[in-house]
Amino acid sequence: MEMAKHNRWRVPGKYGARWVMVLMALAFLAFAAFLVARASFVARNGQRYFIIDDDELISLRYAWNLAHGHGLVWNPGERVEGFTDLLWTLYASAWAVVIPRRLLPLVMQVSGMALLLGQAAVFARIVRAMYAERGRTTPWMECAAFALPLAFYPLVYWSVQGMEVCLVGFLFSLAVLYYIRCRWVACAVALGLGFWTRPDVAVPAALIMGMAGIDALRDRRLLGQWLTSCGVLAGMVATVFILRRLYYGQTWPNTYVLKMQGLSLMDRITMNGIGYIMPFLRENVLPLGIALAGIVLAWSWRRILFAAIVLSMIAYSVVVGGDTLPYWRFIAPFAPFLGLI
Repeated sequence: MEMAKHNRWRVPGKYGARWVMVLMALAFLAFAAFLVARASFVARNGQRYFIIDDDELISLRYAWNLAHGHGLVWNPGERVEGFTDLLWTLYASAWAVVIPRRLLPLVMQVSGMALLLGQAAVFARIVRAMYAERGRTTPWMECAAFALPLAFYPLVYWSVQGMEVCLVGFLFSLAVLYYIRCRWVACAVALGLGFWTRPDVAVPAALIMGMAGIDALRDRRLLGQWLTSCGVLAGMVATVFILRRLYYGQTWPNTYVLKMQGLSLMDRITMNGIGYIMPFLRENVLPLGIALAGIVLAWSWRRILFAAIVLSMIAYSVVVGGDTLPYWRFIAPFAPFLGLI
């Protein structure tokens, strides 16, 4: 045992790879701090204010009202669900209890940076887990995986903006890690929390649980764990619908009602969905092509899953008619999975 422990610490390149990851993290933090500082300003009262996206400011207003006894509302006394990021809003409300309103956007921006670094660290662990299945240790491959979320600018942009995108990316990556390690109940909890953060996480979550079901059919010993994890995830999804019905008197999110009802599927696709997604496909043709080549040259269920995660969110973006905001926030948390192929 002592010999094995000694050899583990002598893996070639282990410490070099770790230092590179530290340097990448520091470079990201420096770049993110520059973006935050450039977007802030000093008002006439001599205090600095921090600018974030309008959608996040909506969530922060709900969070502020909740923290100060008015409920999870835009205006006191009017119960309308005007946000799509329940868990992120509740997180902001916890901060709103103890910090001034002026600094709340900054706290969310710093939280976004931390969560993006967390997703990068989880990506490194995913690669470690996959190579451990083959009895190998690959510090430099872990280093490369660490860089994937930090290298995708749309994900960096939304994280520095303090949007819920960073929490979605972290939770879903954690779910994938738990899936690979066959800790499917923990995977279901992470997916459920992701759904609480943004409902569209249901799309790739179904793929993860479906793939786990295929694994359970191959090894019947895993069937009980899979059924339990499906129950956990279904319960967490149902909880959101029940609470919404009880608090707001609606079954579906207000944003779903405004965007999806009264407009046919074909109109959503042709009027904005295709036009919205085409720039993404053009700008990412190289990683998409490399990922496709990786699947063709070395087919595996794991690679198929990673590709399906990204493709499902591309299709989702088209079906819902795109987004009013830039940088593909529906796809951004999942796009780094192309690099894992």
